[in-house]
Amino acid sequence: MRVRSSWNRASNRAETIFDNKFGVYNKRYLLTKIEQELELIKEFKHSSSLIMIELAKDLKANVNNEKAIVLMTRTIARLLLKTSRRSDIVAHYGNGIFTMLLKHTDIESAKKASERLCELVSNSNFFLADREIQLKISIGITDINPLYSVEEIIVSALDGIEKAYANQKIDYAVSLRTQASQGGSAQS
Repeated sequence: MRVRSSWNRASNRAETIFDNKFGVYNKRYLLTKIEQELELIKEFKHSSSLIMIELAKDLKANVNNEKAIVLMTRTIARLLLKTSRRSDIVAHYGNGIFTMLLKHTDIESAKKASERLCELVSNSNFFLADREIQLKISIGITDINPLYSVEEIIVSALDGIEKAYANQKIDYAVSLRTQASQGGSAQS
C-alpha cells in the first residue's frame, strides 16, 4: 500500500510540471526555471535567452479548423523537443505559445537557433483532407537579464512575436528591454 501511495504522489508531482496535451513542461515549471536561471546568471555571469514560439496567425486563420490547429501545434511541440539540447527547457506557456529557455545562449546564438527552427518547421508539411499545408511559426527572442522580473522577460519575448507578425518578411524578432525603457517599451 505504501509503495502505491508514494508512486501516486510522484505521479501527481510530475503532472504539476508537465503539460500532457503537448508533451512538454507547463507554464508553472517554466516560470520557476526562469527564476532559477536569473539567480544563476547573477552568480556566474553567463548569458541565457528565452524564445517564444507560436503557430503563425495567418496560418491559423487560413486553416480555421480547431482540431487541425491543435495537431499542428502538437507537431511544433515535437519539433521543439527534437531540436532542443538537454539543458534547454521546452514548455507550453498557454494558448498554443511555446517557450524555450536557452541556457548559456546569447542573443546571436538564439537568433541562429530560431532561424534553424523556422526552417525546420517550414519544411514540415501538414495534410488536411486534400490540402497540403506548410507549417509556419513566429518567434520572439529576448535575453534573460537579472535587472528584470520574470514577467518583464516574458512580456519582452511576447513583444518579439508581435514584431515578427508585424513584418511579413521575418519569422522571428528580438525584443530587448533597456534600463531607459523600463516603462514598457521594447527595443531591437
